[in-house]
Amino acid sequence: MNWFIILFMLFANIVAAVLIYHSFGKGMDNEKKIKYSLIIVGGLYIITLVIYLLSGIGVGKIENAETARSYLMMAFVPINAIIIIPFTIYSCMKTKRKEITVKQLNKRLVMVEIVAVILIIVEFIYFRSYQKGLKEISDFVQNSTQVTNTEITNTIDEQENTVSENSIGEDNTDVNSLAIESNVETKTTEDVTNVEN
Repeated sequence: MNWFIILFMLFANIVAAVLIYHSFGKGMDNEKKIKYSLIIVGGLYIITLVIYLLSGIGVGKIENAETARSYLMMAFVPINAIIIIPFTIYSCMKTKRKEITVKQLNKRLVMVEIVAVILIIVEFIYFRSYQKGLKEISDFVQNSTQVTNTEITNTIDEQENTVSENSIGEDNTDVNSLAIESNVETKTTEDVTNVEN
């Protein structure tokens, strides 16, 4: 299952990179395409990370959250890139080639901004519920561990008390035996003394 998810995320990242690269068209150097693609993906990563961090405000500290955050970033950055970036770049390149007017470009950019706002809201809600779920699981595991540790400590204490009581009981038996022997010796000595008198 994990391998399937990792392969899917890798595939999504490759598709996003290829779409962004090809969105620039043929009129640009390959070096510039790669450079701009990396800058765009880096910017999307930062934006998605900020959304993730903002969604975690008030949730509390989550143990081992770095792995979950990495998976979410690897999943959502390419999704954002595929949905928003190629269309935006393609529209800008069309304006540059004078295939569409600036007014048409502005209309397209307004549509992209609306889609981006909707994506940000959906991601924020998803990230928040995901982090709350992780926090609940983390708290449950921590509480279970504490309960188990308390039970183990109580069991050890009970066993130590039982061992102590048994030791005390054995010591009492030894003391009682010594007292009886001493009493017998005393009586024997008294009997011997009485007999002599």
